[in-house]
Amino acid sequence: MMLSADECARRVNETKRRLKTWWAREETDRPLFMMFSTQNLPAPNDYFSNVEESWLNIDKRLAYEELRMDCTTLYGEQYPGVSASLGPGSLALLIGSQPGFFWDTVWYGPCFHDIAAANIKRPLDNPFWTWTLDYTRAAIKRAEGRYMVELPDLIENFDTLASVCGMEELMMAALDEPEAIHRLQRQTLDAWKEAFEGIYALIKDEENGMSVGGFNLWAPGTVAKLQCDASVMLSKGMFDDFVAPYLKEQAAYLDYALYHLDGPNALQHFDTILGMKEIKAVQWQPGSAYPAAIDPAWFDVQKRILASGKSLLIFVKPGDEETLPQRLEAFVREVGHRGVAFVIEQNLKDERTAQTILEAAPSWR
Repeated sequence: MMLSADECARRVNETKRRLKTWWAREETDRPLFMMFSTQNLPAPNDYFSNVEESWLNIDKRLAYEELRMDCTTLYGEQYPGVSASLGPGSLALLIGSQPGFFWDTVWYGPCFHDIAAANIKRPLDNPFWTWTLDYTRAAIKRAEGRYMVELPDLIENFDTLASVCGMEELMMAALDEPEAIHRLQRQTLDAWKEAFEGIYALIKDEENGMSVGGFNLWAPGTVAKLQCDASVMLSKGMFDDFVAPYLKEQAAYLDYALYHLDGPNALQHFDTILGMKEIKAVQWQPGSAYPAAIDPAWFDVQKRILASGKSLLIFVKPGDEETLPQRLEAFVREVGHRGVAFVIEQNLKDERTAQTILEAAPSWR
């Protein structure tokens, strides 16, 4: 059920308390758990007239989000939230890409075909920027304290350049025109900062904190999820040249930075990421072709993240719900609980699963 403003405030305040502890790597009674169960929500293609409406019609989209909240029960540190999301990586739209809308995602088409001559446009000059602000303002007004309004997943750095330039073209330019890559990286980071500041000015709370959409991640200051999924295609030398300086600057710009480390092939850059003190937390995402993030295959990776002084965020597909509590317990007993947070990223069909986890977790220490 949709929370009242008072109920939402109580839930959010408790989650804020636990997340402050998580960011600080302080002792706690259990790991954090973000879990939910959604029942009887109509599919988007049964609710909206067409796919473009499902993304761009602000009033109807917010009504659907509120319907989703009405159909959802929250557990642990999960709290209700919406963001002006136009897919994962919408900074690409703000700097010139044209969208391809699908029911479950958005694709961004290349808009630069001559990398040497390309220049990144300011987000403020883009109609999708106007939409982003309009959606954010409308959500804040409509929420009336019943849910959080969050930062959308803008994405940045080399991944955004891959969207607006094309991956193959970008990789060739990294070899043939490295000065153009550095120029575009600088312009992309400046564009990201401009977009971030515009949204943060609207959504920051009384503690000057904010939340990141899709990650249930609040911090008592500026925060964002950072990434470079394209790093799997870059040698360590290329990553350290073309990506690391801008990533480090972006993380330093934030009070709290989470890095999304995606796939075993990205582990060649593990030492570089762990060596950045500006990054406060890491999410390890092995990918669907590999064992799940809580599988023993990755215990050493997770232990190294924690040993580096960073907090650990883990996305977990519930799979067999009957065994989920036991699998989480095995992870916590081996890897630890301090600075650990789990996001159960799919709908729990049995609320007893969440209750079992929350009741048992303090004994896993």
